[in-house]
Amino acid sequence: MTYNEETIKRDKALLPALRKAMPEATIYADANSSFDVKMGIETGKLLIDYQVDIFEEPCQWENYEGNRLVNKALKKIKLAGGEQDTSLYRWKDICQEDVYDILQPDLYYNGGIIKALQVAELAQQFGKKIAPHSPKADPLAMPFLHLVSLIPNLYGFQEYPARPAKQPTWYSPSILVKEGKLTIPTQAGLGVSYEEEIWAKAQVVK
Repeated sequence: MTYNEETIKRDKALLPALRKAMPEATIYADANSSFDVKMGIETGKLLIDYQVDIFEEPCQWENYEGNRLVNKALKKIKLAGGEQDTSLYRWKDICQEDVYDILQPDLYYNGGIIKALQVAELAQQFGKKIAPHSPKADPLAMPFLHLVSLIPNLYGFQEYPARPAKQPTWYSPSILVKEGKLTIPTQAGLGVSYEEEIWAKAQVVK
């Protein structure tokens, strides 16, 4: 949520190096609310030069007008954001004011699967896409997998926290990417099974 001469220098060196190393890769960039409008536009133009597909939250996340102005100025890149937002009234404002092209409600901050589906429906009404924010590992990823399997206006690659190939054994199935894909569990409920031993070790909280 800040920038300086050093970070600008880093970005200007990183982007061409990244594109040269992976000429066919799809690249997304997350500013994490670091810029003012002027710097957001300048950075966005740099991203466009290197065919970056998504620019996430250039301005402070509550600065909806600032992000709208950046989006208005940048026609060749998709602006995304919303991981901190929780109000359906605010989501409607974001759609109506054309703040973002891609909405990113966090599955947990925003209020669960049903609320996220409501945001997805709202986005679809305004011709926008959705890419939920939920960079979770372990069983917390399961609701996210079920959610994204239902959204008709889902966009692009989804967030995934990189983890070692060997995962904990206290639950199954493992959350592992194979050939760029995650399998959606088909068992009952959310599709998670737990080792019985973990309940025996649990402490009762009164």
